[in-house]
Amino acid sequence: MATSNAPSMPLVPPLRFQEILVPPISGTSGHLTMTPTRLRCGLDEIVGTHAESYPHGQFCLVRVAISNDDTYFHTWNAARTTLDATDGGHGKVDDDVMYGSQQIWAS
Repeated sequence: MATSNAPSMPLVPPLRFQEILVPPISGTSGHLTMTPTRLRCGLDEIVGTHAESYPHGQFCLVRVAISNDDTYFHTWNAARTTLDATDGGHGKVDDDVMYGSQQIWAS
């Protein structure tokens, strides 16, 4: 029986306000494959159900499709995720935003 490597969410969800499409270049970590689908930068605050967060610069919101390429269950920890830029820079997930925003609204 063949298994599918397709992400669990569709690669073409509707665009949100000021989102742009990004090339579907996948990265693999263990048995999980991450494919960015949308990007929105220039966010000057994140308001969630549990807190408000303000950046030292700007926030970027990256929508990612994650697929499990194995027949077994594997977990993914967003706090251990980094975004590697083409210029060699690395961006970490903002813990305050992750803990404070269960449902986010970005301005």
